[in-house]
Amino acid sequence: MKEITTIVDTYRQMESDGENAALLTVVHVEGSSYRRIGARMLVSETGRWVGGISGGCLEGDALRKAKHAILQARPHVVTYDTREEEDRPIGIGLGCNGRIDVLISPLQADKAHHLVNLLAAACCSRQAHVLVTVTGVAGAMDGITPGDTWLFDHTGLPDQSLPPALTAVLSAAVTEVAQSGNSAYRTFEGLEALVEVLLPPIQVVMCGGNYDIAPFVDLNRLLGWRPVVVANLQKVNPEYIAYAETLHQQGQPLPAYDPRTAIVLMAHDYATDLANLRSALETQAPYIALLGPRKRADKMLAALAAEGIDTKPQAHRLHYPAGLDIGATTPETIALSIAAEITAHFSGRQGGFLRDRPGSIYSS
Repeated sequence: MKEITTIVDTYRQMESDGENAALLTVVHVEGSSYRRIGARMLVSETGRWVGGISGGCLEGDALRKAKHAILQARPHVVTYDTREEEDRPIGIGLGCNGRIDVLISPLQADKAHHLVNLLAAACCSRQAHVLVTVTGVAGAMDGITPGDTWLFDHTGLPDQSLPPALTAVLSAAVTEVAQSGNSAYRTFEGLEALVEVLLPPIQVVMCGGNYDIAPFVDLNRLLGWRPVVVANLQKVNPEYIAYAETLHQQGQPLPAYDPRTAIVLMAHDYATDLANLRSALETQAPYIALLGPRKRADKMLAALAAEGIDTKPQAHRLHYPAGLDIGATTPETIALSIAAEITAHFSGRQGGFLRDRPGSIYSS
């Protein structure tokens, strides 16, 4: 979501400067590729660009093709295929061995159903959305052309009325993608489309106000996550929390955070961490982590049990000691360890070495 937010903000600036632009989207991948479907790159007619559709090997050629598409004002798909050595386009040296289809969509400011506006709407919500982008049309699909896009909310309702021919065709695919959380390139009768899930950024609630919170806040911002700090705001050093998105006074009940929220207890004070754990268990947050040794966390759970709070049904949400086992010993590496575990959790992964993973590194 960080890339999308950057693209939306940059396009607003390009629009203000009077520059025309095109949005490039990876819509289909076969074989190996550095970026996957949904990767985006925004290009202006003057050559300004943000985002990326590869590891840098396609951007130069894509930049030229995007500027040409802006002049033509016509969306189209460009294919890069390097599965065979002799098929490599002159001037492009892909480090991956695969086929990548990229939709180049010139952005028309006067178009009512503006793609950037749809992306901006998804960015502003804490609910998942599904974006359907037409990449190819065959046969009689009246009024539908490549580049047409519809945004569906988490209930499966589109942002505007669908053409009758698409209502039945897309509804099942949208529901499936929304439920699985995995984007997919789909071929329907007479239609090809990218059915893409757009998830809200991860929100990390950091309960603590000591110096080790500073690198964790900074890393969250770098990742495009939403850092929320819960602390005694009268005592915490303002420099530690300067880049937090939201500040919450310690001692007040934690809000009922949504399913894209992680809570990390890092006050380094037993009584405070225990109180925060009690509150965290009352929220929807699917990930709750505790810094410190396992023995300390077990003591907290025993204390809650003595209060009549059964934490066993919550075991799947609890992570302690917090983080992946990477040998972290400094505030910076500990922050990295916890951020890596949060990423693994929300991706449904175990966090092991990729060299030991069978099959594709991108498969579910």
